[in-house]
Amino acid sequence: MINNYITVQCTGCRACEQKCPKHCIEMKDNQEGFLYPHVDIKQCNNCGFCVKTCHQLAENLAKEVGEVYAARAKDDEILLKSSSGGMFTILAQYALRNEGIVYGCAFDKNMVARHVMVDSLKGLDRLRGSKYVQSDTADTFGQAKQFLNKGMMVLYSGTPCQIAGLKSYLGREYENLLTADLICHGVPSQKLFNKYITWFEKKTGQRIIKFDFRSKDKNKWGLMYKVQLSNSEKYKMGFLDPYYKSFLEGKTYRECCYHCKYATAVRIGDITIADYWGIEKQHPEFYTDKGVSLILINTQKGRQVFDKIKADILYLKSTVEQAVLQNENLRKPVRRPVVRDSIYNEIDNLEFSSYINKYLSVGLQPMTRIKAAVPYKVKLVIKKILR
Repeated sequence: MINNYITVQCTGCRACEQKCPKHCIEMKDNQEGFLYPHVDIKQCNNCGFCVKTCHQLAENLAKEVGEVYAARAKDDEILLKSSSGGMFTILAQYALRNEGIVYGCAFDKNMVARHVMVDSLKGLDRLRGSKYVQSDTADTFGQAKQFLNKGMMVLYSGTPCQIAGLKSYLGREYENLLTADLICHGVPSQKLFNKYITWFEKKTGQRIIKFDFRSKDKNKWGLMYKVQLSNSEKYKMGFLDPYYKSFLEGKTYRECCYHCKYATAVRIGDITIADYWGIEKQHPEFYTDKGVSLILINTQKGRQVFDKIKADILYLKSTVEQAVLQNENLRKPVRRPVVRDSIYNEIDNLEFSSYINKYLSVGLQPMTRIKAAVPYKVKLVIKKILR
């Protein structure tokens, strides 16, 4: 049974839970707030389906690196609503226009990240944008299978481990399934994010209505977040915020993230989507402060879909050697910092302000704060002058 295999490898994808024919596996939060499987021994008949379904115990990666592109949506409205180049929206629109459905991560009204199904263009707004917290896939693998068996096209987007979990759960290829994985750094727990949200609301005296980790309203493409509160809006650079900065530094990830086998240029999804960080150096002619996506075409199915969406995008051939220079997770997982040993241990013991001061302190020098306020386009102009 899967209990015997629960180690730091578990990604919390829920594939084993959803596959169990006896329904004797329940996903429960551990002390850190991450989901792990728990087996009801009395109900288990040792069929082994859970172990066979675990993607971490399988050889499931492609054999070679796919084609690499820089790309962005032609539609500026899509670009400005997206974290990078709008490629998720373009893929989702393709699926919906072909009478399909789309699965992706959305925040619910309580700021809990969940995978949900969308069947209309209007619903895509919920799925756009980065969410720097682990999403709960709930029963979406089983839902997706039902739609696939009806012959409907399904686009399922998520972290590589979620895509791997879906594929392991399904157990076979579906021609009408398109998977889009993200280049993922790692995921903090919902528990930590909940405590941060409570602290933020207490600090501002207002309820959070919407949290956009990658707003382009003020500073275009970059790491500025926007919080829509009940009576106002707040903008801030990510590395000036304790939760966001600790995410960028890799302090708060699930244990498996530091050993992630999917942190490689050989991918699990049909198409891989990410920010093309470093585009201004690798392909300066393609740079725009509205955002550029990095795209990897990993399968023939991915190639066919990419060919069909070309009319809606601008794209440029690139190489994996160029892409990895500022996308480290195409080469290796994030290094586990020493502070990770203790950062979750006191999550329940300290008042969150004290917790921040001890573990998530921003602590930036004044010059760093000044640099953060300078728009990226201005920085490029300054660099050209100094040359």
